[in-house]
Amino acid sequence: MNNANEFINTFASIEKLLAKEVKQSEYVKFYELIEMAKKKNAIVRHNECDLKQFADLRNAIVHNRPGGHPIAKSYVETVRSIKKIYIQLKEPPLIKNLAKKVETISPKTKLSEVLKIIYNKKYSQIPVYDNSSDYVGIITTNAITRWMISESYQGLVSFEETEVSKVLEYKEETEKVAFVSEKENLFRVLELFKEYLEKGKKLEAVIISHSGSKKEKPICIVTVWDIPNILNEIEYKE
Repeated sequence: MNNANEFINTFASIEKLLAKEVKQSEYVKFYELIEMAKKKNAIVRHNECDLKQFADLRNAIVHNRPGGHPIAKSYVETVRSIKKIYIQLKEPPLIKNLAKKVETISPKTKLSEVLKIIYNKKYSQIPVYDNSSDYVGIITTNAITRWMISESYQGLVSFEETEVSKVLEYKEETEKVAFVSEKENLFRVLELFKEYLEKGKKLEAVIISHSGSKKEKPICIVTVWDIPNILNEIEYKE
């Protein structure tokens, strides 16, 4: 199969996937399919420009075939790119496969124990859960620093006696946590970090649970430090 035919076949497969995504049984122009699908599909939103360029190339190939041979040439890199997007749409890369296992603490955990965890495991954020499945908040190294500064002025710094619940009082309002289900894909999680940033807020972490509820036991966690790995998985893995 030459590049042009492989491109056209892959394009047709994407077209079918998008039509199924938006529950469209009748013919709809590809540009319209994109507009409909991107409302709820982060993968389509991420690849919108490429998908539209592929539609234009597909039309150039199909509608200019003197003697049955395509005029436009579909090069190897273009075929590779459209096949990558097709695979992403067909089998969305799940965030749970890239995220780290999560370790939690309780509101009554002593700060001395938290510092040991941070030092030994190189964490910068640790979710706080009450009764193992009720989300309370998230302890960050920034919150600990603010607590230390405040307490040092009063000469009251005690890591052994201070509980996590006290340090949570030093969490800033702009520091947020999002929750997604284990079926969420990398593209949507990447969008979440961007959306919070655009609102002037810092997304400290995305916590993954079975259905995305904060009242469920967490499965794994993603922080801003995982963004390079997410980008690498999205852009370069084929």
